[in-house]
Amino acid sequence: MSTVYPRDQVTGVVLAGGRSQRMGGQDKGLVELAGRTMIEHVVAALRPQVGALIINANRNQETYARLGYPVVPDGVGDYFGPLAGMASAMQKAGTRSSSPHPATHPWCQPTWPSASTVP
Repeated sequence: MSTVYPRDQVTGVVLAGGRSQRMGGQDKGLVELAGRTMIEHVVAALRPQVGALIINANRNQETYARLGYPVVPDGVGDYFGPLAGMASAMQKAGTRSSSPHPATHPWCQPTWPSASTVP
């Protein structure tokens, strides 16, 4: 796969910080699908496409940390939504750009970061 963006200058941000109210409070990123959690599917697809990866999570942080990437909670408010997660992760990212992705989208496409990267 040929990339049109400087991969080493992009941090992938996996957003797993919500309350999952519509799922009865079950952490959606940790729901199993085809033998792996949804976030594991996202990380596997996203990791080869970015220089670094950060997970935004407000609960189950120890579980997410076992994936081997930094876990950053929202820096403001009480579950203010995905923009709060993106802002918090972008402040911690050591790269020029960030590429946010929901932990609940297990089948990322190989060209996804180039289309969604925020400079």
